[in-house]
Amino acid sequence: MLKISIFLTVLVAFVATSRIVLDKTRSLGFQSVQQHADDPNPNGPSTSESSEEHETEEIKEEEYKEEEEEAGGEKEEEELEEEIEDDDEIEKVSLLESIDDVTKEFRNIRTNAEESTEEVETFQHAPSLKRSISRLDDMIYRANPELQEMLKRTLEDTDMIDGDIKLDEESAAELVRFYEENPQYLSLNLNGTRGMPQNDLGKRKIEQSSRSKWNLPIKYTIKDSKSRAVIKNAIRIWQEETCIRFQERTSVTPPGIIFRGDSSGCWSYIGKRASAANIINLGNGCQTMGIALHEIGHALGFYHEQARPDRDEYVTILSQNINPDKLKNFLIKPSSKTYSTLYDYGSIMHYRDEAFAKSSGLKTIKAKQPDYERTMGQRTALSFYDVKAMNYYYCQNKCTGGLSSSKCRNGGYKDPNNCNKCKCPEGYYGTSCVAVGPSRPLSTSCGQRYLSALKNYESLRSPGYTCDGYTTEAECSWRIRAPAGKRVRLYFRGTFDIACTKRCLDFVEVRLSRFAATGPRFCCSNRPTKFFTSTGSTMLVLFRTYSGLKKKGFEARYRYV
Repeated sequence: MLKISIFLTVLVAFVATSRIVLDKTRSLGFQSVQQHADDPNPNGPSTSESSEEHETEEIKEEEYKEEEEEAGGEKEEEELEEEIEDDDEIEKVSLLESIDDVTKEFRNIRTNAEESTEEVETFQHAPSLKRSISRLDDMIYRANPELQEMLKRTLEDTDMIDGDIKLDEESAAELVRFYEENPQYLSLNLNGTRGMPQNDLGKRKIEQSSRSKWNLPIKYTIKDSKSRAVIKNAIRIWQEETCIRFQERTSVTPPGIIFRGDSSGCWSYIGKRASAANIINLGNGCQTMGIALHEIGHALGFYHEQARPDRDEYVTILSQNINPDKLKNFLIKPSSKTYSTLYDYGSIMHYRDEAFAKSSGLKTIKAKQPDYERTMGQRTALSFYDVKAMNYYYCQNKCTGGLSSSKCRNGGYKDPNNCNKCKCPEGYYGTSCVAVGPSRPLSTSCGQRYLSALKNYESLRSPGYTCDGYTTEAECSWRIRAPAGKRVRLYFRGTFDIACTKRCLDFVEVRLSRFAATGPRFCCSNRPTKFFTSTGSTMLVLFRTYSGLKKKGFEARYRYV
């Protein structure tokens, strides 16, 4: 029993790994980081107050002449599907289960502690793990002597690290080494500011350890028949968008991926594991395309988007609204790389704004650019930057000279599946990513439109706006261009009626610059009341409908300024 007691003591210390950063920050503070160099004006260009006031009066006068908008008497339809609060919120993953060399022994100990003295001895003689735990324990108590109570509380939630990520022994050791060598990263301020040397690690997204990168093709097997169709479709999408290839087997030996569906939620390890198969678990409520894409992203090497070291330039973590036992899920991950992709509010790896909240309705993540609140947390599709980062990680050698190409405009790059083509951001296509579209259904009212901003306002409407409303699965794109030296200004007016779901499955999106990055998205019936002004002479407007619900849509007005 003494050995068992020692084991449990060690377990408590190790489980607290993800608490280190959070508690130390309560005694330390740093200055805000510099604004991202690639986005010198993230809040959009300023406009003169007199110009906006004058236009506001014009709009008010114009809207006064319109017919009174319909009252909201129609009861809002129920959402097509009851989405889980967040795939990460229901995920339960054991930290110690991920330690490759002691997984079997640990599981036996948990179920048969009294009969497992031999297994306890085996666990105690894992020297690298013991050293990591000892150093972590020392760091914890140097950081904050008041952690004992939190450790007790954490023990009740031993199965989470960043919500849906398992941590193996080598990863734990790397984390210890990193924080010992870079103590400045222990000074994370969850309330929004933190200091960070600008030459440290860069802006990162993908696990950088060479041991985590897969050799292709990746072997996998599916143990859960209920999820088979979803898994196969998610794999198909990753293969279509990247050079990554998967190969199904009846069974796999490491390295490989085993898809299963037990009751422990939605989770995966980060990257390849050398000595054991990588498990991707899709439990009840997890068998959706978006969650499958998300978890495969983890297995390929992705961390969560808001775990990037530059995240505090873009979001504020509202720690006071987070369930205390889930604070560790908001840690910044040090050893990752983004391959020159900017922070992406629309990444399929980003938490939504209420993730791990103490109670329903509380925000836990606040976008520093408020227009991006409804962009965060989408689980509809891989974003352009999700795909680009993965291609730059795995596929650079597929094209002569790498994937970068001056031929591919608007943030595009060589398609690793066809090096003679460009991989274009959403809303653009063609040989050089300058053509607008493609659009579905293709019609004069559904995008693939080249609009010119003139001196006076012109109208832009979603398809069906003046009659029966928009169709489902519409994909409409409009490019609005102002004369040289001018910018595009746009505002919404009249009825604004877009299906309202937690993750904005239907939305209108406005891109003012950075056309490769996901822009502000809007849904529901709350019409945006501000002016949108492009950074340059071009603005991109996207309209997508994936909910299956039919609503009236939107009308916008635009001109040059």
